[in-house]
Amino acid sequence: MDQRCQGISAWCSIPRPTEPSRRPLKTRTTAIRRAIADSAADIKLLDEAVTFDRRVTEIQRALRGDETLRGLESGSPSTIQSRVNSAAAGARGLTGAPTGTQQMNYTVANDELNAEAAKLRSLEGELRRFEQQLEAAGVPYTPGRWPGQ
Repeated sequence: MDQRCQGISAWCSIPRPTEPSRRPLKTRTTAIRRAIADSAADIKLLDEAVTFDRRVTEIQRALRGDETLRGLESGSPSTIQSRVNSAAAGARGLTGAPTGTQQMNYTVANDELNAEAAKLRSLEGELRRFEQQLEAAGVPYTPGRWPGQ
């Protein structure tokens, strides 16, 4: 089997590191927005929380696409998930090398996933620092944020 085909098989069979971590991050940013709105904290903190929430949404859309556009059937752009699915579905059951399109989809998806994973790691670190600011400002605790962290 071709090396790329093996890579696709291996990639599809393991849990994607960005998918499990993205969901709690979205939950955390939404909870942070609510907690800031319900507290007497400075409104600038709410603006920062909205920015974090938007960045998480952008990463989510890069990975899975825009649900609104997909619902309108308006021809949403290719996502990382759709490229991987396309490459993997076509490679299953092949005895020969994957096609050029499958190889291209795998390469593009891999590059895009690496870029989004880097954004996600950066965002996670920034969010931890922001949560420390929230604790100092007396904002109520939210999921994923513990006293003294």
